[in-house]
Amino acid sequence: MTTETSAAVVQPCPPLVPPAPSGPQISVRSDAGSNTTDQTTFGTVPIGSAATSTVLVSNSGDQNLTIGSVAVNDGLAAPFSVSADTCSSNTLQAGERCTVTVSFAPAATGTYSDQFDIPSNDPTATLTLWRVDGVGAAPGNNPPPAPRLIAPDDEAEIAGTSVEFIWASDPDPDGDPLTFELTYCTATDFTGCVPVEVTLPRETEQSKSTSDALEWSLLLGMGAVLVPLRRNLLAVTLIIALGAGVACNEKGLFEISLGKNEVAYGFLATDLEPGSTYVWKVEALDGNGGRTPSETRTFTVK
Repeated sequence: MTTETSAAVVQPCPPLVPPAPSGPQISVRSDAGSNTTDQTTFGTVPIGSAATSTVLVSNSGDQNLTIGSVAVNDGLAAPFSVSADTCSSNTLQAGERCTVTVSFAPAATGTYSDQFDIPSNDPTATLTLWRVDGVGAAPGNNPPPAPRLIAPDDEAEIAGTSVEFIWASDPDPDGDPLTFELTYCTATDFTGCVPVEVTLPRETEQSKSTSDALEWSLLLGMGAVLVPLRRNLLAVTLIIALGAGVACNEKGLFEISLGKNEVAYGFLATDLEPGSTYVWKVEALDGNGGRTPSETRTFTVK
């Protein structure tokens, strides 16, 4: 008779190895909820006034972070300035933070942008650049209305490498002549995009004599877009064309008269990359520092 004996074999646990130290790690963000990457946007500030924003610098690593002299190698020029600084020559332990306060005080109308540097001993980011921008506006100036995007639709799929951007806008509340900046880009934050400037077209005699209820049909191809141009005008059938009633130039800009002071604006872009997703928006400018953006839409080129 044979007796079998079994025994459980217990493997020893491998020794715990503490994680390697990550070193000092700089983290920079704005105190404004919508500006949490590498930029502070002040928006529109009247001439003679000033706005401030605080940039938060923290050590998200596990070793001491040493900050050098902020905005020395790459400083700010007027109308921007550093008005307070608790970071320069400071050493932050893990989890600690310091602040840099930036002021924007425009003395003239216009759009301004700049950047400043934040040096540190973070081995992966020895020099952090922080961008700032803002718009100086005339006192008492009302901003222009936001452009209304018409085409292409949000998340549209575009066949080919060309697209017609179309939008509309109400008149400026102060009667200022408007210009528009169209920006389209594959970068979701519009970094590196160069806007196309579109000047407000002159009102045509034909549009002056057309009643609110008149609907224009401008012929091109097979597509049609329903465009709500006024609350008392339900829709205008807009079939986009470079034909009668439409003015254009060699740069691809065109305008469409839709009736009594109603004009749609467009730009024909022919440089799109197949397989890419684009973002686009339009900003209205009133010439007195007022600037109002539209919503942002996306589309994909097949």
